[in-house]
Amino acid sequence: MNAPRWLLPIACATTLAFVPARAAVLVHEFALRGSLLDSVGNTPLVSLGGQITALGYVFAANQGFTFSSPTLSAVNYSLEFSFKLDTVSGDRKLVDFASLTSNLGVYDRNGVLNFFPSSAPGPQIITAGTNVHVVITRSSSTGVVSGYVNGQLSFSFTDTTSAAAANGTNGAFRFFIDDLVTSQTEASGGTVNYMRFYNGALTQSEVNSLFAAGPPLVVPEPSTYALLSVGGIVMALTALRRRRA
Repeated sequence: MNAPRWLLPIACATTLAFVPARAAVLVHEFALRGSLLDSVGNTPLVSLGGQITALGYVFAANQGFTFSSPTLSAVNYSLEFSFKLDTVSGDRKLVDFASLTSNLGVYDRNGVLNFFPSSAPGPQIITAGTNVHVVITRSSSTGVVSGYVNGQLSFSFTDTTSAAAANGTNGAFRFFIDDLVTSQTEASGGTVNYMRFYNGALTQSEVNSLFAAGPPLVVPEPSTYALLSVGGIVMALTALRRRRA
């Protein structure tokens, strides 16, 4: 039996009420498999001297990335990146927000993800030569900045001084390069596996899901699609000929 028409708006509203709201929207994604190109937006990463390979971006100390985009918020964002460091002892800067003019920022501090100087120490998870999944979020509505390692919350604080608000042209973020205040001595080489950037702060459950999901899928080049299409046509024609025979 069909439901009365007056019930349809109520049913739709009820259904929408159970659809979870997205806390963040993906605006840039980098698989880093032989290319620095963006698979979602149109803004490439700017290399600071490292080498892009089929298995990721390999860099020496202070040879990370610079990234700025007019579509990525400088104050309401999530930064997701998977990497491994050659050295984790002492302080090793991971993210700089102030165009290298301040030592504020995200660090590996003896294997612990830390925001200097605002955050309390979290669990020691980062080890040299081992891949790690890190997410940094900042909410413009609450000012809360959070850092996650392998899906676990490592630090969280209210950014009353906008220390984690990216400045510079289009809100530039810098990765794996130390600031000039410490003469760029607090950096490490390593390998970046992939990166994603979002507008809005990811929730704990979303961070866990991203950690479990792993790297983005690498879309084949158009030439690969063409080869696959030709191969499929050849296989279909061969099968048809065999049936007729």
